[in-house]
Amino acid sequence: MIEPTCDTASPDYVSLLINGLVSKLRVEGSKKAMMPRSRITPLKVGDKTVRDVMREIDTERQIFTAARDEACGLITTYVSAILSDLGSERNKLSPISCLPDEVLSLIFEAACTGQNHSQTAPLNIAAVPRAWRDVALCTPRIWTAITIFSASLFLPRSKGALIDIAAHSECSEDMLDYLALCLPHTDRWRPLNPHTQQWSLDDGPVCTDAKATVPRGFTEP
Repeated sequence: MIEPTCDTASPDYVSLLINGLVSKLRVEGSKKAMMPRSRITPLKVGDKTVRDVMREIDTERQIFTAARDEACGLITTYVSAILSDLGSERNKLSPISCLPDEVLSLIFEAACTGQNHSQTAPLNIAAVPRAWRDVALCTPRIWTAITIFSASLFLPRSKGALIDIAAHSECSEDMLDYLALCLPHTDRWRPLNPHTQQWSLDDGPVCTDAKATVPRGFTEP
């Protein structure tokens, strides 16, 4: 075994972590089949050939590199979890965290169902504090704007609420996939209002099939 030398003093816990990972990787490496040796007669260095010594050094380098990468991954995961928990504890102290879930739900609905709301607003809300995400996922009305891009995610989250279906004029594979997701929920489609464009599907066999599946009143005659 080649013992590495290092001028920088390492804390004991770092040495324990790295040495533990190195031992694990050595055991895993010993189970792998050895590479076939060259038929060329190698040079000798004591009882070993130069090639054997270089191979040992390369193996040690690979083991310590793998140990370093695994240690970094473990440390990152561990510290990220702690930081997330600390962030949650800090967020609990903010004034808005004192609001009841019912009030938060109403605020989220106002932000996500207004006339000028962003289609990504529900996702933005669900991506912030864990408590907000839990409330957002329990507020079906903020997930009711069903577009060709959001259907697979928003439909389950909208639960039994009325949903708004986006109008499209192009018949494509994406459009048919969109319809396939939305059609089982036709009983929840919100009636079109005067400001909503009816679906004007192009002519063609694919569009003809699509027209036949869309409820009356959602396509032009």
